[in-house]
Amino acid sequence: LDRLRATLTASGENAPASAAVAAIRDASDPAACLALVRELGRQLPGEGRRELFLTIGRSALGQNDPAMAATVYQEMLDTGLAILDRDRAIAFANRRFAEVLRLPATLARPCRHLSDVVAHCASRGDFADTRGEAALEKLLVAPTAFDPMTEERRGSDGGTLRIEASALPGGGAMLVVSDRSRQRRAEDELAAGRELVARQGAE
Repeated sequence: LDRLRATLTASGENAPASAAVAAIRDASDPAACLALVRELGRQLPGEGRRELFLTIGRSALGQNDPAMAATVYQEMLDTGLAILDRDRAIAFANRRFAEVLRLPATLARPCRHLSDVVAHCASRGDFADTRGEAALEKLLVAPTAFDPMTEERRGSDGGTLRIEASALPGGGAMLVVSDRSRQRRAEDELAAGRELVARQGAE
């Protein structure tokens, strides 16, 4: 635990994930180490916490430890995440993935194809204004190696989602979906306030 604490706290948000994964794997009590990761991560600002957990999970996958990655993604990450195989079928999805995308649980199970997710979202009108250009749709036809994709868009419920997709070794992909509705509303209100002040100053 002392080794892991030193590794994480010395580097803050940029903690070397590979060293953290090695410390957890070598520990006599990996569960206690993961609890420490959770504790220290929660002391970081929201974006820093998210990046720490994502990075540790990616490193665990890179070190062929999917069980550790699944634990981090399922129990610590408060954003939606899915790991897709090279055929774009779901290999793993955390609980938040279905919640953020408003999916039935059956659509977020392993072996379900991303096309089923896209079809469900499209049936609600989520992609009505994108004409095949939404990140989820582009991921369906992306080659196994592709540049990271990020987009922010409003869903049919008026909420704002940030969707990020990145390639994984072996041809798979990682899909991260974050609910940014609250932040977007705050940004819109701030912009409206600035516009009002500017108009009043011009009168």
